[in-house]
Amino acid sequence: MSGTEAVVRAEIEALHAFFVGWFAGVLPQERLETDFLSRFSSDFLLVPPAGTLLTLDELAASVRAGHATNPTFRIEIRNVTLRRRLDGRPGYL
Repeated sequence: MSGTEAVVRAEIEALHAFFVGWFAGVLPQERLETDFLSRFSSDFLLVPPAGTLLTLDELAASVRAGHATNPTFRIEIRNVTLRRRLDGRPGYL
């Protein structure tokens, strides 16, 4: 595994660990900013499968509302593969 692949895998695992702790209610609500929102640019847009756009504020509200709603929530991470690397572009691996 290259250094870049290790960084990508660590980021994916950390973000998903946040989701597990958040939805299970293990993490305190104060961790939303430090463990989740701080990972994104203020102009971040999410395009979910329905094709609608969610701003970071809208995503934050949705995730905030899910705090402690599923005590048995789990995620499994497998087969992390770096598919594309965009060298020389800020913010891209």
